[in-house]
Amino acid sequence: MTGVTLKFPCVCCGRLTMDGQPGSYEICPVCFWEDDAIQLRWPDCSGGANRPSLIEAQENYRAFGACEERSVEHVRLPEDDEPMDPSWRPIDPGRDRFEPRGVQLAEWPDDRTALYWWRYRDTGFWRRAAPAGRSRRPS
Repeated sequence: MTGVTLKFPCVCCGRLTMDGQPGSYEICPVCFWEDDAIQLRWPDCSGGANRPSLIEAQENYRAFGACEERSVEHVRLPEDDEPMDPSWRPIDPGRDRFEPRGVQLAEWPDDRTALYWWRYRDTGFWRRAAPAGRSRRPS
């Protein structure tokens, strides 16, 4: 029996290329996005591990096949064992809700996959963490 290695999706291209949980700082070989929990939580934040924001990087991937045009030489086509996460989709600013940039409305989740906007009907993980009818403010 062969072992099955579970992979995590790259949040930029949606391919199952990451060995570590979100925030591992692994670099996706398909789009060259560096996995950064800050940019996953605040996808309109540029700088940090990646020059463009996650939203910009997703647009760049659709346009150039890499998270940045200058990174095209570092990417490759996905391998057979790197399918798309079946439910992944790019961020839709009209649909997906995130905390305001730099504002932490809830503690960091222990399971960082709770930050995956495409897996939840209510994309604001911090609203799920707050008691019903009450908002949490950072202390």
